[in-house]
Amino acid sequence: MSGEIPFSSVPSTNAADERLSPMHQLTSALAQLLRAVATENGLDVELQPRAHVIGFSFGARIGWELALTHPEAVVSLTLGGLPLHDHLITLRSMLEAYEGTSASASAQTQAADSTEGAVASFTSIIDNSPVQPEALLKFVQIPFGPFFDVPALRTGSPNLPAGHPGAHPHAPIAVVLGDADTIAADGAELYDMVRDDNPLNRFISLPGRDHVNALTSGVFRRGALAFAAEVDATEAAEGAGDATDPS
Repeated sequence: MSGEIPFSSVPSTNAADERLSPMHQLTSALAQLLRAVATENGLDVELQPRAHVIGFSFGARIGWELALTHPEAVVSLTLGGLPLHDHLITLRSMLEAYEGTSASASAQTQAADSTEGAVASFTSIIDNSPVQPEALLKFVQIPFGPFFDVPALRTGSPNLPAGHPGAHPHAPIAVVLGDADTIAADGAELYDMVRDDNPLNRFISLPGRDHVNALTSGVFRRGALAFAAEVDATEAAEGAGDATDPS
């Protein structure tokens, strides 16, 4: 790229001068990154500031928010291992115990995350993460705000404004989940919520995969690529139809 991405110019407040949450600041930075890559790629090709967004676990939650707050930046949304509950609470509690600090989050641990399988998955994440536990703890202590308002999502739709707790993204969505994932098992309901929002929406099951090894699944990789290709093909066909429509 020809220059630095000016992340310092990402606004910390909205038009009403209300402070943006860390989640909204993060999605604004991602949208700005896409614009910067599109305009400063240095490859002498014109790029659109849009992307097929693929996220896993909390990364999928960020992708969901990016698609809501910056729909112009998202062509499609692939959500892998995304639970409906805030699993970072449990991870924070375990990291606090690991670091010997006050386990303030333990009383908030979700029942779904207290199973033997879930605890084993969180332990594996901590033990195998390239990020040091101290740095990982600092990240999960960031007050990102409410995770999901599940009752609102169940009755929600893409027609609601981005700030509404029941708002669904407009972009086509693929929900990807390992059938042995005990952390994000409740995320299977997310597909039921968005199934009818777009004819391209789909569910991709990962046989035998849990929250840790889902990322290395060939089914995940091939499914995400095929989904993105179908979305591109559909957009191209619709664009061609619009171009030849005499009306």
